[in-house]
Amino acid sequence: EITRWLDKEEKLLLSHKVEASLEQLEDRIKSHQQFFISHKQIRTKLEARNKELSKVLSLCSDNMDKSIVEIRMTDIITRFQNCMDIASEWEKKLHSVVLTWRDFSRRQADVDKKLKEAQAVLGQEGTQIDKLITSHLDFFNAMDETIPQEYLAVAEKHLQEMPEPTRTQQQKKIQDTQDRWKEITRKAPIRLAKLQFQKPEAMLKKKLGETEGELAEEIKLLSAKHSPEKLLERHKSYFHKEGGFFSICEECNYLMENATKKMKAINKDDTSLEDAYMEYKMRYGELRAEVEVIYKKILERLQQWSQYRERLKTFSQWLESAEKSLKDLSSTVPSKGEYEMYKAKLETLMKYKVAHVDDVKWLTTSLQTLTGGSQDPEAAAHQG
Repeated sequence: EITRWLDKEEKLLLSHKVEASLEQLEDRIKSHQQFFISHKQIRTKLEARNKELSKVLSLCSDNMDKSIVEIRMTDIITRFQNCMDIASEWEKKLHSVVLTWRDFSRRQADVDKKLKEAQAVLGQEGTQIDKLITSHLDFFNAMDETIPQEYLAVAEKHLQEMPEPTRTQQQKKIQDTQDRWKEITRKAPIRLAKLQFQKPEAMLKKKLGETEGELAEEIKLLSAKHSPEKLLERHKSYFHKEGGFFSICEECNYLMENATKKMKAINKDDTSLEDAYMEYKMRYGELRAEVEVIYKKILERLQQWSQYRERLKTFSQWLESAEKSLKDLSSTVPSKGEYEMYKAKLETLMKYKVAHVDDVKWLTTSLQTLTGGSQDPEAAAHQG
């Protein structure tokens, strides 16, 4: 019975190997443990047989050759002990391999889960850029970089314990995982740079469109002889106040430039953001030049009105003075002694009247230029 058990044990030990799957390996450990659960009984029987043999041999005469039987028993005991030593080593080894494999599988699952979550975050779309940026930063800032490091450390130990061809298969799996992790960490900063570009881009695009409409309206009002004071107030309110066109556009340009620099630092071959930024920068520059042109035209119109009003005031003062002088002259009948003085005053008035003919012409022409075709009540009042 003992010999049969040893034969089976040796056969089982010779069949031991690291299986191709964790499930098969766990089944092998179970089979191993189930077989060797009877080793205590075999040990007890072996010890009993050895005692019986010693007792029998002690009763035999000294002339009898006992060596064959003693050698036989010694061989059996040695076989048993060797088997138990080897069995213990195999059990430790198989347990170690299983524990490492389980640890590797758990970490593989953790990495796969994290990569799946990362891919979902990278795939998020929508028009609410702020939420996309927040979601991106919350996830990737909290991403534990020890996960791949610990995974690779366990993977290395796992590969050392694996036989071929399982080792090669696992190497491919591990390499694929490394490649996917690298790809995710490569894409993440690129996506963040693009999101950080898209937010000011959308704002700038909207503002440029609005500004083109505002400029068209101001040009229309200027052509319609609209009040330059009101037009200047409107222009400054839209373009120059805090939170107006220039401050918004400059801030957008700054943020877009920063995002472009980040992208170049990540991937110098990707010029998508730089190209878009330069296009918007050029468009903004052109629009800014148009703003300066319309601003100068408004100021010129304002200056023309100021000059017109100044000359009209001067002319009005002269006219008022002339009318008073005429009234005084017409209400007085000069005596013979006063005639020469009366005549001189009248001639002086007529002389100034001729001199102011050009003023009248200028005022008339200027008013027509400033108010011609105007729909503005103030300008129309001047014209009337």
